[in-house]
Amino acid sequence: MEILAPAGSRESLLAALRCGADAVYLGLGGLNARRGAQNFTQEDLLKTAQLCNERGVKIHLTLNTMLFDTEYEEAQEILRAACEAGVEALIIEDLGILRLVKSCAPSMRLHASTQMSVHSLQGVLQLAEMGFSRAVLARELSLSEIENICARSPIEIEVFGHGALCMSVSGQCLLSAMIGGRSGNRGLCAQPCRLPFSAGGAGTHALSLKDLSLLTPQHMQALERAGVCSIKLEGRMKGPDYVAAAVSAAAQARAGQQPDMRLLRGAFSRSGFTDGYFTGQRREMFGVRSKEDADAFAQAAGELRALWREESGRVPVSLRLQLRQGMPAALTMDDEDGHAAKALGPVPETAIHRPLDEKTAGRSLLKMGGTPYRVQSLRCEIGEGLTLPVSALNALRRQAASALSRQRAALQPRPFSPMPLPEILPHRGKEKPGYRLLPALASQCTPELLARCELAALYPQQLLRLLREDWIAPFLPRLAVRTGAICFEEQALFSTLSKIYEAGVHTLLCGGLAAIRMGRQLGFSLIGDYTLNIASTAALEEYAALGLSECTLSAELHAAKIRELGAALPRGIIGYGRLPLMSMRACPVKNALGSCARCKKQGGFLSDRRAARYPVCCVSGISQLYNCERIFLGERQDEFSGIDFWWFCFLEETAREALQVLESYERKEPLPEGTHFTRGLYFRKVQ
Repeated sequence: MEILAPAGSRESLLAALRCGADAVYLGLGGLNARRGAQNFTQEDLLKTAQLCNERGVKIHLTLNTMLFDTEYEEAQEILRAACEAGVEALIIEDLGILRLVKSCAPSMRLHASTQMSVHSLQGVLQLAEMGFSRAVLARELSLSEIENICARSPIEIEVFGHGALCMSVSGQCLLSAMIGGRSGNRGLCAQPCRLPFSAGGAGTHALSLKDLSLLTPQHMQALERAGVCSIKLEGRMKGPDYVAAAVSAAAQARAGQQPDMRLLRGAFSRSGFTDGYFTGQRREMFGVRSKEDADAFAQAAGELRALWREESGRVPVSLRLQLRQGMPAALTMDDEDGHAAKALGPVPETAIHRPLDEKTAGRSLLKMGGTPYRVQSLRCEIGEGLTLPVSALNALRRQAASALSRQRAALQPRPFSPMPLPEILPHRGKEKPGYRLLPALASQCTPELLARCELAALYPQQLLRLLREDWIAPFLPRLAVRTGAICFEEQALFSTLSKIYEAGVHTLLCGGLAAIRMGRQLGFSLIGDYTLNIASTAALEEYAALGLSECTLSAELHAAKIRELGAALPRGIIGYGRLPLMSMRACPVKNALGSCARCKKQGGFLSDRRAARYPVCCVSGISQLYNCERIFLGERQDEFSGIDFWWFCFLEETAREALQVLESYERKEPLPEGTHFTRGLYFRKVQ
């Protein structure tokens, strides 16, 4: 099982290499999920690849952010550099990059980033059909869920084993963008979840989780038995001491040894560590960076630095020394990968006192300090009565090691064919975009409301309640079922979707790749939800190729970028309502109040430092955190050319209030003065 280490800087890379990582993942420039890390330049990458090749370590290059149309030229340059350096794989999140790789570098291995929110077998199977070779699963999975996926997956499975835990499922968080204008989906998360939030008036940091750690022999063995091929260590924003501690602990745990948790906590922790998702015990997962955590770092600093101060002999080699009368001394150094290097030295002399023997030669030849090599066998063929100075033996060793390093470090480029980026012709959109509903409750749908809308998409249980109403039959063509981005009960969902299709609802609003695959199997007409993070023309085209007939654009797109998008696929945006900011498996309200009953009694919400209230609602085992203010664009609709429909998200609104909202949009009226609302991110500059 591979240990995959973070490399946010050259020092962190060295720490990973010296402590036993089998592979590293790193970013090039700014198009990756850790834009705040030092990252690497294209010139650095070639040297880094040589350094890693010499040590037998693979490079996974991150290109795992949501991209805009203007960034595809840079993305193609990064792909070219990755091919030139011969990196092992590209980690991606945006399906527009999938299209680029297929065209320019079809031999490049593709890993699906955890930003794609893949957390189920159907999602993994969809990735396999699209050409991915590995899926990086969401952190929220239990061991039994991981085992189920691995047992049926046709591609490799990678699992996070240590590091920070986001409160939201990766790829489904808009909190940083909404609060501070820094997008987590674009690699600049400001971590607002670590700020004070109280749940129902209880607690102080309701959105802050402890760091994950599965680095015990028991957990590592369980993952290996399950079929996980790679354990990923989070931490590209952290320093080399942290990387050294995490890699060392992972290597020990994989070997069946208990790591020194004192050092691991000293490197970084938040009130210790948690394995709550992995074990299914999700109550004691919350924690913050404490004084005790900081003290642990101060106490362990010297030991942490010692972990990676010197080169480790990670590459086993075999040596063969030949000394023959009248011939140059020869030292051959072989590795297990088929490389062989030979160094020649002076002609050996006849010994005056004591001839050279294997033990004496070994004192010089076994000294591999400062190199990545360690000698696993030494064979000496020394002619009778011959000797060689120690300086000559040392020179032979250095020459052979240097020659072997040149062989091992050689780059193995991948084929790359540049693709002219097509001219983008902006999508025209409808002159009057249609109205569509996203009601939280079946009671929010009335005949009068549905008559004014072209579609209403409800979650399965709400839709089933609505289908029991006598008056609903004429409106069946205007109904859709909505999956959301996350569903851990996939088999039950498939069965429910099948029943809904048989009941006459044939449109599915897909929150993720798993829903797309299931919907296609059942015969639904497919619409992409905003949770797919679609922000470019190439992504629109790729989702159209997957079978979507329409899609919802990312809520992080500026109005100007929406107008510039091409492709023929009809698209819409969220035009009204509370924007969902997080999808969470560990409910912060239940954790603070102790039970779901108290949440229902008091009303689920979080409060920030300004006393703003963020509603929390649960659907199918997932808690959704909603924004404290509603999006309202009533009088600014004309600034959104290039769209075909608006989504109206209704959470607490009554059916009458929902109808009033639609009427105000029809009249393009502003809200009364003094009313609190937001324009979302459509007119803000999100980084």
